[in-house]
Amino acid sequence: MLVIWTTCVSGQTSQSSVPPTDHLKFSTAGAALGIELNVSIDGVSMEAYWDRTIDSIFAFADVDHDGLLDESEIRFVPSARAIHFCLDQGFVPPVAKLKGRTEVLAGAPGRWNPAMLKRYYTTNGVGEPRIGQGELRETKALTTALLDRLNFDGDSRISRDELLDAPGSLRQLDTNDNELIEATEILPNSVYPSGAATDPLRDEATKTIERNERPALTIDRSLSSSDLSLIEWKLSVAKRLGGPSKTLSVSQRLRCDAWTVPGPLADLLQTLQDELPERVEAPPGNRISNDSTSSRDVNGRWLIEVADRDSDGRVSASEMEQWMALQRRIGRGQVLISILHGGGLFELLDSDHDGGLSVRELRNGSQMLDDAGCIAEGKLQVELIPEVVLVVASQGVPRSLAKRAHVDVAWFATSDRNGDGDVSRREFTGPSRVFQDIDLDRDGLLSLAEAVRFDALIADQRKGPGARND
Repeated sequence: MLVIWTTCVSGQTSQSSVPPTDHLKFSTAGAALGIELNVSIDGVSMEAYWDRTIDSIFAFADVDHDGLLDESEIRFVPSARAIHFCLDQGFVPPVAKLKGRTEVLAGAPGRWNPAMLKRYYTTNGVGEPRIGQGELRETKALTTALLDRLNFDGDSRISRDELLDAPGSLRQLDTNDNELIEATEILPNSVYPSGAATDPLRDEATKTIERNERPALTIDRSLSSSDLSLIEWKLSVAKRLGGPSKTLSVSQRLRCDAWTVPGPLADLLQTLQDELPERVEAPPGNRISNDSTSSRDVNGRWLIEVADRDSDGRVSASEMEQWMALQRRIGRGQVLISILHGGGLFELLDSDHDGGLSVRELRNGSQMLDDAGCIAEGKLQVELIPEVVLVVASQGVPRSLAKRAHVDVAWFATSDRNGDGDVSRREFTGPSRVFQDIDLDRDGLLSLAEAVRFDALIADQRKGPGARND
C-alpha cells in the first residue's frame, strides 16, 4: 500500500542520504513548482528494491543455479514491456516475450549474467515510477455551467453572497438525489474526469502542452536540483495505505494537489490466483496452442511457458507458488504517478476530487476561492482562478481519483452512503436527538471527528462513573 507525506523545503533542495527517485517541474505563465520525488518500498529506496527484484527474477529463471542464463532459461525472464503491463493486469502477462539474447545482450556473446539483466531492465525503464499525463478537457465547460447556475442576479459576476448561497441554489441539480452535485449533473452528457493520464512522460523528458485560451504548461522530468527550490514528496509502500493529502502549491497562477489512492494490483493478482486451476498441465504431446497464451485463459496453460521450471509439462503447486511470489514482488514495486492538468473552478471546489461537490465543499467554496486569491471587491474574478494540476500516486491504474480518509468508526463508514466524508441527517438512521448530540457544531452534518468523539464518549459511559474526568 502507498503512504504519502510532504515536507516543504524553503529556499533549498531537500537533503537526504538517498538520492531522489525522480524530479518533476510544472511551469506556466511565469509560475513554477518543483517536486523532488522520493519513493521507498518496504523500508528501502525504490532503486534498491528493484535491484533485489531483478535478482529474484534472475534466480527464478536460473533453474540450474549456475549463475548464468542460457537460451532454455530465458523463457522465464519477462520482458521489460511485459513488466510495464503489470500496472494494468496486476501480474506480468505472457506477452511481449524476449526475442532472445540479442535483446538482452545487444549482440554480446555467451550466456547472461545478473549485471546484463539489470542493464537491460534499467535501460528500458523498469524500476522507476511510471508517470503519465493528460488534460481535464471539460474544465472550461464546467466553469461556464457553474457560473451560469450561480449568477442569479444576472450581472455577469458572482458575488460572495451568491457563493455562500451555493448549497441551496445548486440543490436542484442533484438529479440522482445523493446529496452530491456531480460534474455530470452540472454538465449533462459529459465524462469526468475526461482526460486519462495515458500519455507517458518518459525519463529525462520535457512536455509542453499548448492551449488556445490558457498559457502553455510545461511538465519537466529532467529537472536538475539546482533549477529551483523543491518541495519534497515522499511515497512509501508499506503494510497499510494511508497518509494525508497535500496541496503542494497555491498561487494566483498555479496550484498542485497531490495525494494517493488505492491501486487495484493486489486484487487483480488475487483474482488471477482464484481463476487458475490448482494444477496446470499441457495438452497431450506437451504442445500449447497459440490461443493458450491469453492472460485470462481459464485452463491456465499459458502458465506452463513461464512457470514450468522443471519442464515436465505441468505446473506443480510449488512452481505455482514460486511464480505467484515473484508476481507479488514485481507488483509491489509498481508506482504510477498520474498527472491531470487543466483544472479550474470545479477542481478548486471539489477538494476531495471525487467528481462531485458535497454540501460541505459548497459551504467552504467562498473561503476556498478567497484563499486562492480569486475574490476581489466581493466578486469572483474568473481570470484569477489558478491552473489546477492533480498529481495522483497509486499502485496500478486507479479506479477512482477520490481522496478517502481511513475511517475506523464502522457506523460512520456505513452511513456515509455517498462517500463525501460526512453523514447528513438523511443518511443517519438513528433518532434525531442522537444526531443532534453528535453534531456539536450544529451544521447539519456529522464529521468524522464528531463521530470519533461520540464513540469515545459512549465507550466511557459504558465503563461506568469515574472512567474519565474530561
